[in-house]
Amino acid sequence: MQWTQCITSSQKRLTSASLGAITTLRLETSLIHGKTILLADLGLSSFQLTEDSSSTAFIGVDDFYVAPEFQTFRDGHVQARRASDIWSFGCIIAEVLTYMVKGSGGVKKFCDKRQFEWVPGTWWNRFHRGPTTPSPEVTTWLSELQANGEPYRVRMVGVIQKMLSLDPKERPRSAQVKKSLRGISILSLAKLVGHDLETAYKDDQCIDLLLGNKRFRSWLSAFKRTFLSTKGG
Repeated sequence: MQWTQCITSSQKRLTSASLGAITTLRLETSLIHGKTILLADLGLSSFQLTEDSSSTAFIGVDDFYVAPEFQTFRDGHVQARRASDIWSFGCIIAEVLTYMVKGSGGVKKFCDKRQFEWVPGTWWNRFHRGPTTPSPEVTTWLSELQANGEPYRVRMVGVIQKMLSLDPKERPRSAQVKKSLRGISILSLAKLVGHDLETAYKDDQCIDLLLGNKRFRSWLSAFKRTFLSTKGG
């Protein structure tokens, strides 16, 4: 959960620095070492300043995470916008969540299920079936990931679904994604902390542990109200 926030923060800083879309965001270009995340192969030489243009020429990467708007071009040229990176990152988060729930075998199964014949002899494993057609397999898969009703899964799937909107204008901005992931991460960690506090108090019912538990519960209740009442929730 933590490293997904790191990638979001990196993307947000790049776009905040008046650069265009990344377009090559995918697992293969995310270098992970411990808690350090590096985004590689960003194609910085192709970026344009946002005062000149809010889009960047699509480099032409052929991978699973290409946004559906890349299929709308008629002259062989298409402009990639920042919302395209949000789509790609949504695909990555979907696979990360799949790994967390189902392991590496689940990731492969998810990839296999997405496969369909785009044109005779050409097979795709993308997260959509063209600019106006969602992937029914992706929709079903995401529903299955949250089937047990576990809060963090439900919230994560909700974020992913927004990021995988076919209409780029309906996708959240990187700042919103970062806020959502941070909130989900805090709530997940808080669940573990709360369990440990309760266990500690049962073992040693001293006043310090009782007050600490109550203070924590009060903070958690306030955080939930704030988080869930904003777009971040």
